[in-house]
Amino acid sequence: MLGQRTECSFVIPRWERQLGAKQVERWVFSTTSLPSPPPPPPPQSPQPDPISESSGLHYMNAQHWKYVPSTFIDFETELSVHRLPQPSSG
Repeated sequence: MLGQRTECSFVIPRWERQLGAKQVERWVFSTTSLPSPPPPPPPQSPQPDPISESSGLHYMNAQHWKYVPSTFIDFETELSVHRLPQPSSG
């Protein structure tokens, strides 16, 4: 038989019986290395809040609309010339 049964019910290899458990454990831990954990991500700097920028150059309702050159108010002013008049109520 290659090994002997123990209380844990597994077979101990012959080379481990000859060397001893402590020597095998020392050899295994000296030859194997665990991969090092990845470095932590660098801390990110806080982004400036677009709502807090309340100068006259920014669109004031920034939480609902992002101001770009083609926002709806630009279309309203450009196309108001071509709009049909409202019908009378009488």
